[in-house]
Amino acid sequence: MMSLACVSIFGIEPHAGPQIAEVVSKKPGARLLLRRSRKEKTMKRLILVLCVALLNVAGYSSAQQQVERKTTVTKLLENERVSIVRMMSKAGDKGAMQKRPDRVLHIIQGAKVRFHYPDGKTEETVWKTGDVVYLESNNRQTENIDTKDLDYISVHLK
Repeated sequence: MMSLACVSIFGIEPHAGPQIAEVVSKKPGARLLLRRSRKEKTMKRLILVLCVALLNVAGYSSAQQQVERKTTVTKLLENERVSIVRMMSKAGDKGAMQKRPDRVLHIIQGAKVRFHYPDGKTEETVWKTGDVVYLESNNRQTENIDTKDLDYISVHLK
């Protein structure tokens, strides 16, 4: 049925082209066998190849969208005492599960977040725009569970 769907996309009738009828039996109600022309067979193969190509492209763009759903981290400053990064997370994004040092966050655009811990526990909180938050060193993953983007600056103390 996939080839029929693609046929309708391209506006080509599925049974277009000359066909040759061959009588199987001369009895009343006998069936006819239809032989397709070489041109029609070639056209159907071409349509099938195009459909498969379109499906592959759709799958590739879907995979690209999944890759793009990671939190963007931009390093602003790094020295022997602090590391300052800007974190931008779209709705549904998850950061990496990793060990983080003591840090101070300045929330530029707030959102609802869920923390995932290595032991399986989860915790939810809302970071409001303009908030300044102190977080102790921990190992967890942050997920943006809001419908809007999350944007904040994180100052990691060394």
